[in-house]
Amino acid sequence: MDSRNNPSIALARRARLLYLMPLSYDDPAPRPEGESRELTILMIWPGNPDASALILFALAMPFLYAGRKVVHDLFRSIGHMIGGPLRLGARWLFATRGI
Repeated sequence: MDSRNNPSIALARRARLLYLMPLSYDDPAPRPEGESRELTILMIWPGNPDASALILFALAMPFLYAGRKVVHDLFRSIGHMIGGPLRLGARWLFATRGI
């Protein structure tokens, strides 16, 4: 059957490409009490969380450094967006205090 005529097949093919990991699976390794499976997915070495965090931090540093100007501009624009109405409100309150 052609996927052009059946949208559910096309959707299933796209969904298969989107997920790199299965949506549900049985975890074969027993976990200590309090340790979640979601956090171990992020670890490079599940047995060594300190080294995993250090490597992930080192991998993130170039991206964080490259995005610093964009984030600073975003914070500046948010400040201006909030500051303008607050300034108008302060001037209005100052003008109405003498009435």
